[in-house]
Amino acid sequence: MCVAGGVHRLGDRALVPSDVAQPSSPERFVVVRPRLVDRHEYTVGRYRAALAKGFVATDAVGGAAVDPTCTVDGAPDLPLNCVPWTTARALCRFEGGDLPTETAWEWAASGAGTVQKQFFPWGNARSGCSSINIGCTPTDPSGLFGVDDPRFVADRSPLGLVGMTGNVMEWTLDTAEPYDGARFRSIDPLEAATLDELASHHAARGLSFREGALLLGTVTRRRISTFSRDARVGFRCARG
Repeated sequence: MCVAGGVHRLGDRALVPSDVAQPSSPERFVVVRPRLVDRHEYTVGRYRAALAKGFVATDAVGGAAVDPTCTVDGAPDLPLNCVPWTTARALCRFEGGDLPTETAWEWAASGAGTVQKQFFPWGNARSGCSSINIGCTPTDPSGLFGVDDPRFVADRSPLGLVGMTGNVMEWTLDTAEPYDGARFRSIDPLEAATLDELASHHAARGLSFREGALLLGTVTRRRISTFSRDARVGFRCARG
């Protein structure tokens, strides 16, 4: 989907850092360039099509031996999870795009297409587990949804991007740098504001089917090991 550029208020001081959530403050205004962003999370079917076209992963996607909820052998409309950051980025680049920066992801999820930034993709009112795919408690996962599952009806951004809160967390291009660091610039440049391919951790956005609603919100940032094959983590691609 086409996501127009604009000026975005990045972060939110209301997000309290914890052992899982990275700081999302100090808030700052960032100029975001226009780009194309996948409407849905990258799917198993799309991964199989890439393999058929010659894609070779340097770091393999995890399967059932890693976690029984890894989707690589599942239905084609499921989001591809258990995928390391390196492979997720390589898949996007194979198709002529890249992972979105944190700024671009947050803008697409809660700023683009609306007059005022929203705390959730659908608005500012909290939604329940019945209409977005998060686990009400970490020990009671609801399972993964296919990208067109009607139960996703509430989890849509103002522009219609689906699943930016639930189903799987999503890799971004950046490392999880503090917003007051020198590498966080006021202009979202060539998709490389905090790009470090050799970093041990990278930033993921959104929530997954295994997490509760306390961390809900488009400003939530997670620091995930670059080579992790985590069933909670998938991705979507961007271009432009």
